Amino acid sequence: MKVAIPILSSFGIRISLLPTTLLSTQTEGFQQPVKQDLSPWIEQTFDHWQQEHIHFSGGLIGYLGNTQLVDQLVSFINHDALPSPIFDPVMGDHGKLYPGLTNDYPQAMNSLLSRASITVPNITEAQLLTGITVSDYPTKNEKRKLLTTLTNKMPTGGHAIITGVAVGERLGCIWLENDKLHFYGHPSLSGHFYGSGDVFAALLTGFLLQQESLGTAIQHATDGTFLALQTTNRSPLERRFGVDLSKLLIQISKYAQTGTWDI
Repeated sequence: MKVAIPILSSFGIRISLLPTTLLSTQTEGFQQPVKQDLSPWIEQTFDHWQQEHIHFSGGLIGYLGNTQLVDQLVSFINHDALPSPIFDPVMGDHGKLYPGLTNDYPQAMNSLLSRASITVPNITEAQLLTGITVSDYPTKNEKRKLLTTLTNKMPTGGHAIITGVAVGERLGCIWLENDKLHFYGHPSLSGHFYGSGDVFAALLTGFLLQQESLGTAIQHATDGTFLALQTTNRSPLERRFGVDLSKLLIQISKYAQTGTWDI
């Protein structure tokens, strides 16, 4: 959320926040974080929004952390209170679940997948959602199978975009459009960047809400994420403290003013 707030705000998008779990740190790079469940507050917040007749033009769903919160969000979506959400199923990386998540968590996340217009899992999360295991460097058939299975779990017209896919020396994302497999990426940077998926999901949401086409939004979001990772790569701070958004936010502000994305 600390990534999504400045990115979406730089697009000029007015946002309402729903922190689902308070964490002392992010879920990677540190020991087990201290958590505060907000389930009772969330129910009261949903009631208040509905009493105030607040209507949303879209939504971005990220880290949840437990199945009860999944059920609460599904109920809220079912009341037509959150149309066509973009769903980032934050739950794992490097082939395994994040610490603190139960083995039944991926199955619970499928209930949100069935209501999402867009989903942006990384390659690990795509395998957890589908139950399909692929090689470290997936073949075209494996990629298509993952994407097709994800899409079949979504409403008609939904799109799955898998991030963190390596093709040669490049790292990027894959998606299906008009039944054609697409890839867009940049040269892979060494090491691990904590929160890169959060940056991509927020950027994609911003560009789609600006009425960019799916393919253009994906490419712009990938370019913006790469810019943030390059900036972070040059920072003296430890990477576990998050992605450096300073240069990215300047570019988003320019785009919001001119409609031109040139990085």
